[in-house]
Amino acid sequence: SFVARPPQARETISDEPLGHEYRNAFIRTEPPEEKDEQGKPKKGRPPKENDVRAVAVDRQNRVWAATAAGVRQIDAGQFVEPSGDRIDGPTYDLAVADDGVVWVGAWNGVYRIVEGKVEREDGPSGPVTAVLPVGKRIVTANDKGLDERVDGTWRPLPGPWSTTIPDLAQVGDSLYVAAWSGLYRKTGDKVEYLATPKHLLSRNLRA
Repeated sequence: SFVARPPQARETISDEPLGHEYRNAFIRTEPPEEKDEQGKPKKGRPPKENDVRAVAVDRQNRVWAATAAGVRQIDAGQFVEPSGDRIDGPTYDLAVADDGVVWVGAWNGVYRIVEGKVEREDGPSGPVTAVLPVGKRIVTANDKGLDERVDGTWRPLPGPWSTTIPDLAQVGDSLYVAAWSGLYRKTGDKVEYLATPKHLLSRNLRA
């Protein structure tokens, strides 16, 4: 009897792994490392510092960058790792508070940069994807929702928003929360989901 066989490829086609971007808190897998015929890494692979997620300028006009390799100061066009506590992993957001402190959202929590030195903050767990100074308050977002720091003490900010929050903004007395599920406005204890025909309806928002 005749048995049909699938056609065979004339040349071997190599299958390369796919670097997938997760739809959650900006966590990404690293791109596959290119290797030569001897199995050694190829030269010229872009460093993780090239993956910049946020930029901030402090009161001393120092430029800071949140990169996939950690936080970096830009000095004479070069990426320089600052002194203090080392952030051994990706950073996602930066913001400068009124007192000049630079707040950093990182893969493993919250850091702050004081006079050019990095300090680990005993606060929310990571990944912290958004940081927003509001007067003497600091509001952050991670995969569990929102937290705020008031007078040195952290506490959660409960709300109905998605746990994936790319950005935050303060307008007057209202806190706007840009989430994958849409846009929320928190004023005092009142939270509005702006999804009626008279308001903005979207997903995957940034403030």
